[in-house]
Amino acid sequence: VRPEPRQVGPETVIPASPRRAVSRSRECGSRTSRSWPGRSQTAGRSSARQAESSKHAATAAERRRDLVVEQLAREWDQARAALAALRDQAALDATAVVESEELARLVYHSYQGGRSTYLEVQTYDLTALQAKVAAAQTRAQILIQLATLAQLAAQG
Repeated sequence: VRPEPRQVGPETVIPASPRRAVSRSRECGSRTSRSWPGRSQTAGRSSARQAESSKHAATAAERRRDLVVEQLAREWDQARAALAALRDQAALDATAVVESEELARLVYHSYQGGRSTYLEVQTYDLTALQAKVAAAQTRAQILIQLATLAQLAAQG
């Protein structure tokens, strides 16, 4: 709020603020006065600065948005690639589980026939169990990747 000027004499007006004094001419009965000097120019410069500042802020916001979208797309592609690799690994793990169980079964029959030792049976049973654990870990990683993809989809 700009303070109202107060009149001291017939020709001089002193604003309530000691910054500026504006002279007034009362000749010829005219009552013309100059407004605050430089006000319109300052206001114009100020609004130009504000407009430029707004443009810079908008440009910066656009860049940040573009970077976030780009990063989100990159993370999405990485998660999709990881999921595809994990699905391939799950197929290999399933094959490994079937083969190791079959091998353990054959070694056990060999043990029953007296051609293999108990230690060999235990070794092949352990191998089958390790294949099952690896398959379960791969399935867990697939679920984690699916959850990551769901989270990325919610962000985008």
